[in-house]
Amino acid sequence: MSHQPTTNEMHVDHRHWQSQIATWAFDLQQWHTEHEKALAELEQVRELIRQHESTSANHQQAVTSLSAEIKEHEHALAEKSEKDAGKGASPCADGHQERAKSVETLRRAHERIKKHHHIAMAKVLSLKASLEAAM
Repeated sequence: MSHQPTTNEMHVDHRHWQSQIATWAFDLQQWHTEHEKALAELEQVRELIRQHESTSANHQQAVTSLSAEIKEHEHALAEKSEKDAGKGASPCADGHQERAKSVETLRRAHERIKKHHHIAMAKVLSLKASLEAAM
């Protein structure tokens, strides 16, 4: 047999429940505000990802351009080597040093972009997984 609450006990329960409901209502309002702020932040994240994509596209153009320059240099070097076989230092050496510097610059840029990309994408995927698992 269950205990039948007294009038006073029921009043106490009601006050306690209303207190809980007030706390929940406060939490829900706070969450709504946080959701709105998070959505605004996500719009900024979208723009930052677009900027990262633009940076990657610019890097791709630089890589493609350098690759074409190296092919041209290789072709010029091969032609010059046939003409000047065994005649000492090649006049193409200056261009070679410039390309070596360009390759090093692009290598450093690529590593920086790659590191940033991996960190950012891991965080985006982690956020998505967290949100999917939350409810």
